[in-house]
Amino acid sequence: MSLISFKFFAFTGICVALYYLLPKKYRWIILLLSGLFFYVCGGIAATVMVVAIALFSFFMAIAIEKSEKGKKQKTLLTVTIVLLLTVLAVVKAGGHFKTLADYLIVPTGISYFSLSIIGYILDVYWKKDTAEKNYAYYLTFVLFYPKIVQGPISRHKFLNKQLIEGNDFSYERVCFALQLVLWGLFKKIVIADRMNVFVTTVYSDLDRYAKGGVLIPAMILSALQLYFDFSGYTDMAVGIAGMYGVELEQNFNHPFFAQSAAEFWQRWHMTLSGWFKDYLFLPLSRSTFVKNTSKKMGAKYGPTARKKTMIVMCAAVVWLATGLWHGTGINYIVWGVYWGTIIILSELLSGVFEKMRTALHIKQEAFGWKLLRMIRTGIIFIIGKMISAQHSLAAVKTIILGIFTNTHAKDFKLFFKLGLKRYDFVILAIGVILLLVVSILQEKNVHIRERIAGWHPLPRWILYSMSVSVILLIGLYGSKYDTSTFAYQFF
Repeated sequence: MSLISFKFFAFTGICVALYYLLPKKYRWIILLLSGLFFYVCGGIAATVMVVAIALFSFFMAIAIEKSEKGKKQKTLLTVTIVLLLTVLAVVKAGGHFKTLADYLIVPTGISYFSLSIIGYILDVYWKKDTAEKNYAYYLTFVLFYPKIVQGPISRHKFLNKQLIEGNDFSYERVCFALQLVLWGLFKKIVIADRMNVFVTTVYSDLDRYAKGGVLIPAMILSALQLYFDFSGYTDMAVGIAGMYGVELEQNFNHPFFAQSAAEFWQRWHMTLSGWFKDYLFLPLSRSTFVKNTSKKMGAKYGPTARKKTMIVMCAAVVWLATGLWHGTGINYIVWGVYWGTIIILSELLSGVFEKMRTALHIKQEAFGWKLLRMIRTGIIFIIGKMISAQHSLAAVKTIILGIFTNTHAKDFKLFFKLGLKRYDFVILAIGVILLLVVSILQEKNVHIRERIAGWHPLPRWILYSMSVSVILLIGLYGSKYDTSTFAYQFF
């Protein structure tokens, strides 16, 4: 079921209405049935596979919780994690093998619910969460449909209670949620999909458009398109969940205001970054091998070397895993190495950078310095997105050579021959400026949605009506524009 369709919004409206019509203690049933129906629309085989994975992890979590701490419990944990990762790996890598691809079942959002399930299993093992004893409750958590396609990656201990206990109807909360859904739709079909037309035209014919004057704007628009697409879906997911009174985890916090690569990933896809920190980085840092290696380096070079050795070793594994999570092609591995190298070097050279800043008498809080760091971080992200957006390293090489050996001012004349008209660029410019202003206000803790909610009903609903009209009038629709596809849908 396309998330940008009348059917989807009609489906959600009916489900929300039924949710509040039922007695509070039974409302979770609507969430379970809606999740099952959403998955069935994508295929019976995929639904059976997800239900089976949930059933397996449900019983294994109970077994792990009941087992005494020791070898048996570790064995159960290892078997569970290995099997879940194996299924994920086969699904993600199977497409590279023609004989397997024809028989492969690829459940929507498998990367997201797999990480949620693994996190739940580990939390039960570490006694940070208790194993769910009701399979229907647990399946409701796994299949909660607003988060299926692109996350956020929810934690069982955070979400499950909200889903099962039910929530009272709140007019204000539903209005807040609708605002967020409209905002996400605006980002997706007015801004992101327009940018995607330009990017797809260039990247699908690199031999023809291997010109720096075309490739550089395509790289910039590709990075922005991913952000508006992904954050737009997240806004929609959080908004739809909010209609049920359910709060989802924050996934974006204005990442382009980040002043370093590390800070960028604290603001971008925050639930993924948090997952890798809690379930991979920290366990690795406590492993015997890492502790012993770090201790040796510390004994030889001092406490700072000990700390940095631990960070480098763990970060290297985390970023390789992050690349593989996003995709199994060589470009995603290179992408993971690229980001890992930058973050590791930033950590190793932090002292050198600080001495250089002090020597140059640069004030840490100076606006110009902050802006320069934001631009630098943005460029790092743009280059990384260019790497992951290509199907091969040969394409990456073509882009790099095109930028450095074939850049001419006349190439900019091609702008209006790459799928977008002049009015499209005007719409993009206005939209990006609007989004930038809103982001700056939010960064300054100005609560825009709360202020709008405080307006008199007449101007507030006029604004809502105008927003719907703008989305309907200038959003991209039709066979030429695939509004059903989101950037992270197949990760």
